[in-house]
Amino acid sequence: MNYEWMVERILAFHRTCDAVTGVPADPWAEGPELSGDALVSKYYGELPTFLKIAKALEVALPSSVSTRLDYQAAAYRQVAQVAVGVARDAKLVKKNLAPDAPAVGADQFHPHVWSAAEPLWGTGNFRVAAGAAATSLSAHIAQKAGSTLADRDLVQEVFAPRTAPGRPRLHFPGDPTSDTWRSRQDGLHLTAQGAFAGIRNVAAHSNEEWPEQEALEMLGVLSVIARWTDETELRLDPTPQ
Repeated sequence: MNYEWMVERILAFHRTCDAVTGVPADPWAEGPELSGDALVSKYYGELPTFLKIAKALEVALPSSVSTRLDYQAAAYRQVAQVAVGVARDAKLVKKNLAPDAPAVGADQFHPHVWSAAEPLWGTGNFRVAAGAAATSLSAHIAQKAGSTLADRDLVQEVFAPRTAPGRPRLHFPGDPTSDTWRSRQDGLHLTAQGAFAGIRNVAAHSNEEWPEQEALEMLGVLSVIARWTDETELRLDPTPQ
């Protein structure tokens, strides 16, 4: 998460709450002072984003707030004071309280996977992000194979260990009669089918959001398939005349 951006937005909302509640303005604060309808519009314009940030930071929100604007702003001003501290210390807390275990950097996943998922990841739409990554991977495989198929039908066809005249295959280099080659090709063939059935199709047809950790693990599966795909070579047996 972009904690620097969070701190900036929280502080801006805190200043808006100050203005609404009549707290004297910070003489060092940037930007014009607002009042009246302009201030009300600014407050309600910033509130939705602030609430999403507070939720992402797991900062407790009031169980109920007054409909009176100044009372409501006073309540959220207190929340903002907590939220800005959480956001500022988030990286240090994560670093110092994390267990001693290997960390996986999402930006190190295969480019065709992470570049498709990244724009949606920051919004918290982890299911949609994983689905976008799977779609990107499908396009990558189809382009390499020169196939018009997509998703599960695509990988079931192009990763099949057996060749067929006139039908493209993406096969690992090596001796196709060896046990190692067959194990690798079967692994790619079956893993890819499982990924498109269990990740891409579920992401497309489900409305339930996925936990971030689970979605991250799914991106890892897609990344492995993408890297294996990069190792394959196009094989196209000619059609008998």
